[in-house]
Amino acid sequence: MLHQRAFLPIIVALALNAAPIELSQQRQLFVDDYLIASQTRVTRVIHPVTKYADNPILLPVKPWEGQYTHLYGTVLRDEQEGIWKAWYSTLNQFRYIRHQYPESTYICYATSRDGIHWDKPALGAIAYRGSTENNIVMQADELPAQHISGVLDTVSVIKDNQDRDGSRRYKMMVWHANERQVDGKWQKNLQPPLPMGYYVAFSPDGIHWKTQPEPAFTYDPVRDTMNTMWDPRTRRYIAFVKEQVDHKRARSLSVSEDFLHWSKPVPMLAADAQDDPATELYNNTGFVYEGMYLGLLTVFHPKPLTNIYLDVQLISSRDGRAWQRVGDRKPIIPAGRMNIDWDFGFQSPASGAPVRVGDELWIYYSGRSYRHPVDGQEREPNHGAIGLARLRLDGFVSMDAGAEEGELLTKPLRFEDPGLFLNADASHGQIRVEVLDEAGQAVAGFRKQDAVAIERDAIRAPVRWRSAADLASLRGRIVRLKFYVRQASLYSFAFGAI
Repeated sequence: MLHQRAFLPIIVALALNAAPIELSQQRQLFVDDYLIASQTRVTRVIHPVTKYADNPILLPVKPWEGQYTHLYGTVLRDEQEGIWKAWYSTLNQFRYIRHQYPESTYICYATSRDGIHWDKPALGAIAYRGSTENNIVMQADELPAQHISGVLDTVSVIKDNQDRDGSRRYKMMVWHANERQVDGKWQKNLQPPLPMGYYVAFSPDGIHWKTQPEPAFTYDPVRDTMNTMWDPRTRRYIAFVKEQVDHKRARSLSVSEDFLHWSKPVPMLAADAQDDPATELYNNTGFVYEGMYLGLLTVFHPKPLTNIYLDVQLISSRDGRAWQRVGDRKPIIPAGRMNIDWDFGFQSPASGAPVRVGDELWIYYSGRSYRHPVDGQEREPNHGAIGLARLRLDGFVSMDAGAEEGELLTKPLRFEDPGLFLNADASHGQIRVEVLDEAGQAVAGFRKQDAVAIERDAIRAPVRWRSAADLASLRGRIVRLKFYVRQASLYSFAFGAI
């Protein structure tokens, strides 16, 4: 069998003939091979988040919150109002687990000045035990006369500043798990009124909501977990929904122009041969990040029965429709330690994009200290809360080399901004950058031997050459970059300031 390196000249030749990738000032990540023509002794590494030491940060302490606060929900930083906002689910285990309904389940709202310390304001919107002094913005459906009772589950909120209708400024999709009691037994309510499914709601302020009377999606084919996003590139809304593929949970995708009318879901991701045979894909988010799409995929590991858990992996897309799982699929939000940590059983990230705070990305997620039930086993006591995880800017994935120098060659590129910066950790090694012309030859003044080595950990390390060569002379020309990496991690690069 021919060694992979035997094909490198062919790969390079094909890259030379390809149309150049036009680069703006957006940062270029290595989560996929979109930019890469070839690589030698360089490995793609997924970096797990750092969980905040004082997690969890938002706990169920109010009577109406039941046993957990949960992100099936959304956290965003509202730049207009200068505060953080969170919409989260609550759960009463008597209602959800035992089919006893002493009170409802709710969607609640919280605010923060710093993203860590949260307030639960008295909103006056929904009554709880005769008082509106609470932070509830939505409650589950109840039709006692028709023996219908529901649970609010997955919820996803978008603040839409593009919509000219102020009454639709905030948009919500939420799963109504409505059941009907028949002959003393509770079963899924699949017919009007209030059939089980995803409902949409609109609000002028994120507090007072008007829910549409009919579901946007009904149960079967769709199931409970979903998330939504606004895609500014296509100017459409996207819903990531759960469906069944070969009797296993999988992910599908639907689009909408108005958040009311949705296309038929199409398959997006399912467990494959690289997964353990029992693995299922439980939920996912999606967001635009530096000119591409990233998302957080919740993966269900139902076996062995002594170690059932869900963790969170990274997914990516270049067009918002075709998605792939990144690298070796190691979790970016790992599950906690079984029966030790508060988040050992069930990870679930907030919908929407991570929030940039300085040179960090903040990712909110919920964890539950119980195992997801399988095969009809009895549900365990259900406790959960909301935590914070942190990642360096662009820190999802890096291209790493060890003691032996590695090389990474890009496809043909064209840039306009002459400043080149790297986000890299070379504190124990070094990275040099060489510029090649359209024919694949090193450009005088920009060769490897001219390059000043980067030997530190930096989010925005400027790339320089000893000859003081100016990249402005190459503006608009087709070039390729060749990174020489030794004992270092390369996260991203950008023409223009990071």
